Amino acid sequence: MQPWWLLSLRIGAFGFLKEFRPEDPYITQYLVGPIMNLTEHQVNQEVYPIATYIGLIQIVFVFLLTDFLCYKPVIVMNALSGVISQGILIWGRGLRAMQVMEIFYATMTACEVAYYTYIYAKVDKNHYQTVTSHMRAAALTGRFTSATTSQIMLSLGILTIADLNHLTFVGMCCALLCALTLPSMDYSLYFHRKSVQHPIEQKVVAELPQNKENCSEESSRLNQNHNSYTNTHSENGGDSQCVKKILPDFPTSVQKDDTALATAPTSKWKQVVQLLWMDFRDAYTNPYVFKMCVFISLATCGYNQMMTYVQILWVKIGGKQQEAFNGGVEAIYTIISAVSALAFGQVKGDWSRYGEAVIGLLSVLQGALLLLSSFTDSMVIAYTVYVVFGMLYNVMMVLTNSEVARHLNQDSYALIFGMNSFVALILQTILTFAVAGLGGLTIPIRHQFVVYGGYFAVLGGVYTIKSCFTMWSYYHLDHLLS
Repeated sequence: MQPWWLLSLRIGAFGFLKEFRPEDPYITQYLVGPIMNLTEHQVNQEVYPIATYIGLIQIVFVFLLTDFLCYKPVIVMNALSGVISQGILIWGRGLRAMQVMEIFYATMTACEVAYYTYIYAKVDKNHYQTVTSHMRAAALTGRFTSATTSQIMLSLGILTIADLNHLTFVGMCCALLCALTLPSMDYSLYFHRKSVQHPIEQKVVAELPQNKENCSEESSRLNQNHNSYTNTHSENGGDSQCVKKILPDFPTSVQKDDTALATAPTSKWKQVVQLLWMDFRDAYTNPYVFKMCVFISLATCGYNQMMTYVQILWVKIGGKQQEAFNGGVEAIYTIISAVSALAFGQVKGDWSRYGEAVIGLLSVLQGALLLLSSFTDSMVIAYTVYVVFGMLYNVMMVLTNSEVARHLNQDSYALIFGMNSFVALILQTILTFAVAGLGGLTIPIRHQFVVYGGYFAVLGGVYTIKSCFTMWSYYHLDHLLS
């Protein structure tokens, strides 16, 4: 078996390659440029919304399929979809071809859940935080490298925007080869769980009488130590009946363990549903976790919407033929966001008391920035807004995700964070249809950013007001205790 750090480096290499997409900062300019010759209206309302709609349909099935197929096939599909979408972008022409390209792009995005959950099923829980940082660092490094490369190539006249697509295609082909070499998995978090016998469980089984007729006598002796065994259960067929008599009232929360479900006369699908429901219920019945998850979904929805349509705004501000520095700005955004998120991760605070105030005020600031970008005619201001907005978002995600993870069972990380993404995509679909998609209001791009700015202002206002009640409750409690 490979050391955990070597596997982490291998999946990190895939993360770097899949994010090496030099054409991304200039995709809108390419679509409205002379090669594709699409209009801003078509890109805004008939091309970009496709990925949001298709992604919503796919993400639920992809999450279950990832666990059922044990990760690697979905990671391969992630890279293959990127290769196909990039191929269509290079050799396809016209509106219909670009809409098909968006379908494969949505598939690639939906399959990213495998990248972020594969490593959790492969390494020990003690290394979760370390391997998570490896994956995030690899993805950010790939994004920074691709943005820097694209800006240098364009500024020096070595490549054109169209040529960047070929460079991205090579990167995605390398990612596909890397995915194919990853080790396969024989187990997953839900469909193919490992059977693990805990030490205390082994002790119980070892002390079980060989003659089942003596079960009641042995039960009397072991019942004296009932409290020592309340967190155990058996997976050994007939002997499990003896353990059940010995430990009739162990906590329900423990029953979500795979060994308990393995003895239950239910199908694998029912077991999976039970596990999913238990993890879901345990997380979202915690008011603090629920509050943070709601914010994550709402903020991610607004962030993704801004990232999808910001290049159209830049084209509107600077024109199709302006000397774009999108790649350089993307590189600056990536490195500043990474450094600020890392630095904020070292800040210690009573976030249960002050966390709402922080995310509320930062969200209000994000709303103000988006409103500024909707009215400005300066590319410098528009670029600055993009960098600061993204930095604030990443800081807030560090705070909220870490707080959620701190209150979760580690096995439920993938489910809860996946659910947050799913809710965010539902909200983004509604928002896209309302303001940009055909059949909705189809409002101009500047007015869209007024809506997005108002969205974040309202979100921030709600959490800021809520923080006042939270801090008052803590103050009142401290006063009573003193």
